[in-house]
Amino acid sequence: MLLIPFLNLLTPLFLFRFCDSRDFAMVCFKKSFSSFGDEQLVILDDRYQPNDKGTILTIYAPLTGSYAKQWPRLTTPNRMSVWSHEHPHNKYEYVYSLRASNHKPDRSSLPEESSGPSLLPTLGGNIVKGKVKWVDTLKLSGGFQFFKGYWEWTEDVLSRFQHKLKSAKIYDPVYASLFTYDYNSKVMKAFFQAWCPTTNTLLTSPGEMSISLWDLHTLSGLPLTRLLYDEVVPASQELVGSDAKGVRYSHRSCRYLFHAYHLLRKRSKDPSSHVSVESWIQFWSKKQKKYTQPLPRKENKGVRPKSTHNPSGDIEAHAKWINIEEAVFSSISVDVELRSET
Repeated sequence: MLLIPFLNLLTPLFLFRFCDSRDFAMVCFKKSFSSFGDEQLVILDDRYQPNDKGTILTIYAPLTGSYAKQWPRLTTPNRMSVWSHEHPHNKYEYVYSLRASNHKPDRSSLPEESSGPSLLPTLGGNIVKGKVKWVDTLKLSGGFQFFKGYWEWTEDVLSRFQHKLKSAKIYDPVYASLFTYDYNSKVMKAFFQAWCPTTNTLLTSPGEMSISLWDLHTLSGLPLTRLLYDEVVPASQELVGSDAKGVRYSHRSCRYLFHAYHLLRKRSKDPSSHVSVESWIQFWSKKQKKYTQPLPRKENKGVRPKSTHNPSGDIEAHAKWINIEEAVFSSISVDVELRSET
């Protein structure tokens, strides 16, 4: 974004508009700019609190809607007359690769004696040439992490909001988070070696392969249609404003979630830090803990383990909210009719 320091002079106007007590009496949402010109959402206890005492979040604009960021026009054509390249592998054989509009010649991936068209680079090709090599141990991020209370909270959410999750087509992915999974490091290495970052495809000996949207739908259960899932930090106008017809840009429950984040940040020992997953779970879930952290398992290259520490997967009928759960909503002034959605 552009560096526009003088816009900070306008913050009292935004403050006056977006701290309207008739809309919400909990916290104040304010617009601000960083020293680099990045737009920020500032959450304050009241309209008189200084910015540096509040919660400051950098704005991440949505992909759709009234406040979506503007995407530049594509300079490359979307349609191509030729969708594949034919490359001589040797005197008698040819290999084929899928063509994309961003393909550029790369002579580094060709053997020195080759005079044909360039081949796309892969990690495996560079390993064969001796340019790179694997370290002794492959450490993968994104594996299983245990968060105390998450399984209990998820079971309650699945039971209490089953119809909402199924309507949004995300019940199955949420249900799947109750279980751990195993992966084989050698299979992951083979995947990385065949992956071509230029085309986002796998260049294998049978030919070029990829993972289609239908594959992702089949594996994860995520929908292919309807509204786009988009994680954003909205601007203050989008969070509390409405259009000419009086329709809100975002649902009122979004404000309660940001209020909860602000409240947890103030309670933390280091207010300048982010809110942890554990503290977020403990704030919302008051269920009795029945799951303990499973022991770490070593990779088994031959067979899968006979037993796990996963939940059973049986979702029991939910009970009414108890007093301590009702107190959570009261602490952030959630209206009664919005408690289920929040």
